[in-house]
This record gives sequence, C-alpha cells and structure tokens, in this order.
Amino acid sequence: MDRLLEWYDPPTLPELVKLLEASDTDVRRRAAIVLAGHVGGQEELQAAVASATTAGEAHSVPQRLMNKIAEWTDALIARADPEAQGNLQQLADGEDPGPRYAAVVGMSTVARRTVVDANRQWAVKELAERLQAQDAELKTTAAVAVARARVPEVLEAAVKEAGVAADVRQESIQALGLLGTNSSVPVLIPLCEAGGPEAAAAASAIGNIGRRLSEESEGRSPQALEAANTLIKLARAARDPVLKAELGLSTAQVGEAAVTPAIDFLKQAEKTERPFAAAILGKLGNVAVDPYLLRARNEVRGVGGQEDLSEWFAVALWVTGDKMARDYCQALPETERPSPEKIEAAQAELEKLLDVM
Repeated sequence: MDRLLEWYDPPTLPELVKLLEASDTDVRRRAAIVLAGHVGGQEELQAAVASATTAGEAHSVPQRLMNKIAEWTDALIARADPEAQGNLQQLADGEDPGPRYAAVVGMSTVARRTVVDANRQWAVKELAERLQAQDAELKTTAAVAVARARVPEVLEAAVKEAGVAADVRQESIQALGLLGTNSSVPVLIPLCEAGGPEAAAAASAIGNIGRRLSEESEGRSPQALEAANTLIKLARAARDPVLKAELGLSTAQVGEAAVTPAIDFLKQAEKTERPFAAAILGKLGNVAVDPYLLRARNEVRGVGGQEDLSEWFAVALWVTGDKMARDYCQALPETERPSPEKIEAAQAELEKLLDVM
C-alpha cells in the first residue's frame, strides 16, 4: 500500500477501482485508502470530473445537447427519472466521442451528488462498465467517479466496524478527510467525543470535508456550515486542552463557511470562552474580516450591555493579522480599541491552535 500511495499513474486507477469489489474486505479497504489519496489529492483528477458544461466545451459538444445533458443530470440528482437515465446511457454508448464523454461526466455528477440511492447505484454500475473503455480519458474519468461514489462508503465501514486493524482504521479516517462527504461526518463525531489517539485525525477529517464543501460552494454550502458548527460544539465540550485546540484548528480549516458559526460562537460564548472563539476567527484570517467581522462589530457597537462583546470583535479583528483589520482597530476611538490584555489572551489561544498544526 505504501508503494501504491507514492505511485501516481492514471492507468492504474481503473485497476484499483476494480479492487473495491474484491471478496477480501481488507483488500477493499486498502484500495479505498489508496484511491482517496490519489483522487482526493490530485488536482488534475478533480478536474477530470468537472461539470458537464466544461466537458462539453473541451470536446466540442453542441450547446443544445449540453443543456440537455445538464437537464438530465439535474433531474437524476433530485429524483428518480428512468427517461433521463436512458438518455444519458444512450449518449454514453454512442459513437461520437464528445457527447459520449459529456454523458459519462454527467453520470459521474449523479454518482457523487444524487439524493436518490437507486440513481447512485445506476450511475456507479454504468461507470464501472466504462472502466473497460479504450479511450484512456474516458476510463480515468469513470474510475475517478466510481472512487468518489464508493470509497467513502468503504472507508466509513472501516472506521465503524470493530476488529479493523489499527493502521487501516487510522488511514481510513485520514482518507475520509480527502474524499469523504457530509454523510461521513456522523461516523467521525463519536471518535472526537471519545478522545484518544483517533480523535485528532477525526477532527482534521471533518475540517477537510468542510473545507472542500466550502470551496466548492464559495462558502455557501449548508453542509460545510454544519461541519463547522459540529466542530465548534465538540470543541466547547472537550475537556482535553490539546483536543480542544485540534478541534478549534479543524474549525478554521473549513474556511469561509466557518466564519459565521465562529462569530455566533463568540456572541454566545461565556467570558472564559471568548479568547478561544476569537482565536478561531484569528486563524481564519482575512477571509473573516470583510464583511463578516466588521459587520458583526458594527451591529453591537454602541448597544447597551454589549460593550465587552464589541471589544472582543475588535480583538478578533486584530488577531487575524490582516493589515486592513489592524488599521481599522488603530483608527478606533481610544475607548473602543481592544485592550492589550484581551489581545494577549486571544493570541495565547491562537498559539495553542498553531502548536497542534
């Protein structure tokens, strides 16, 4: 497995994908780990299963047909639609390489995003047949798509089941961070709650899942928001200070989708928790500054009883290290500037996050 993790070569991907159906469960799990490392960690492979529109532009597919493929794909993401299945299958079996490739990319999107299990099974079955294709690009795209659809399922089972070898479980947790979906998060939460050697890896995996969902949606994914809220909830409950820091760091890993949950945490936090909440926002950096933190501070500025919270928002702005945020803080009236003591407390918490990186 170590050699395969180091050896990246697209023609090997279809062979690894075939191992997901092996009779030996350990072989399936190890193949899934290797595939997650390759498919989740290689930008060019991620691009191989880009949108159907991109596939059409790259392969000179008529726009009207691209619109139809997108329409059938969207239908199969949302509901059962045998007619849309038949239309994509007919194109994927056709002679014209452009529409054939675009249809396969449409199937890959269905396999990854559909809310209908029967549609996912259909798409994976169709894609698995394309692993025998002569076209190398088509074969690689099908392999990546099958891996993305099937690998989280295999890895989740490895994490949940008793008796799995410790190295396989640990590798599976890390691999879920590369290729897991929102459905993987509930599998990882109990590991974070239990503490122990697997908790840090599980926290990092949730953070990586949230980050990918956030990046794909430009920070608007409800699932990424949910991942960030989950990590904050776990961090607040953690008694081990190292695990608390690891969960805080993982929250910041999510990126833009974590900013609003982190601000809400600062608003709701007990006074003793506010340095930690400010540290998470500090680790998020400039993505948290404009408009999020500036707007949040303006909402409570001058409101009776909110003076302390207003100052903590200024502290959070300062510890982001963003130049505009620091210029803003220095331009505040002297009575509204963040106190050195509070900045020091937040900075100390931020250092704890950085120490567990």
